Amino acid sequence: MAYRRRYKKIGLVLGGGAARGWAHIGAIRALHDAGIKPDVVCGTSIGALVGAVMKTTRGQADAKTVRDLILERLGAS
Repeated sequence: MAYRRRYKKIGLVLGGGAARGWAHIGAIRALHDAGIKPDVVCGTSIGALVGAVMKTTRGQADAKTVRDLILERLGAS
């Protein structure tokens, strides 16, 4: 019987709330700097928006970039 080598998947769950949403950016950057890259990102409210932007930019976005992209997508820029 052949065994496949499996690695553990990492999921990141982000909550809602404006202040918490902006704090998520720092937490995601710290994980990225430590070499921890989640396989799955999900969130609610601002957490979903921040998670989507950070996942698309591969953790390289700063707070201003996240804010600008969110406002652009909402048509409020």
